[in-house]
Amino acid sequence: MLKATDLCFRYGSFELKNINLNIEKGTFTCICGSNGSGKSTLARLLGGALEPKNGSIECDALRGLVLSNPDNMFVNPTVEEDVAFGPENLGRTSEQIRQDVDRALELTGMTEYAKQRISTLSYGLKQRVAIAGALAMDARYLILDEVTSMLDRQGSDMILALILDLVKQGKAVVLVTHNTPRRICRFGCHHGQRKDCCKRQTSEDSEPEGADGQMCPQTALHYKNCRQTQTERLSDQFRGHNTGPA
Repeated sequence: MLKATDLCFRYGSFELKNINLNIEKGTFTCICGSNGSGKSTLARLLGGALEPKNGSIECDALRGLVLSNPDNMFVNPTVEEDVAFGPENLGRTSEQIRQDVDRALELTGMTEYAKQRISTLSYGLKQRVAIAGALAMDARYLILDEVTSMLDRQGSDMILALILDLVKQGKAVVLVTHNTPRRICRFGCHHGQRKDCCKRQTSEDSEPEGADGQMCPQTALHYKNCRQTQTERLSDQFRGHNTGPA
């Protein structure tokens, strides 16, 4: 479990205060909020890129942090070389690294691009490479910060489909986004989650209600509204049984 307890962070007049969050393996957690509300700060805290001023973060497995602009994360020219960077720095053998890279590229659908230069890829494919780099290190918790913010609808759906596939395989995915919960929830309904899990919804920010109110062991959405002084939970998690596309 990835657990944040009484998490606090401050710089200047900005403050995140008393954040408590539990992320279990095999779940999809969505943190929503407007620009400048502290979403990315929280993502970096959860990913280990920032140290909290107060409180604690506990994690029982490796975390992977993917930022909104993948170009800032690449260190090698080709896809397979860059994906291999993480395992190499973990001191794994050449044979292990080859297996890790092949597995990560297969999981993200990037095997056919292994030899290609990253600079020639579309933005959506670059995001896949960045996610593959985290998977190659066998990260069990993926924190994705605005990874769909610069994509068109097709590219965004491609990344969301990948996220759902990873969740089904037991990964925990935390998606930081300014998209509304309904947009993401509806995507899940039509790509492998329970039919009609968004059957009743009264507004963009209201909580989607399942047809039977049951919980799914594979997918959970936590709605977060990040404010200047605190990030507070707006609704309980909901889950829907995986019964195939609607």
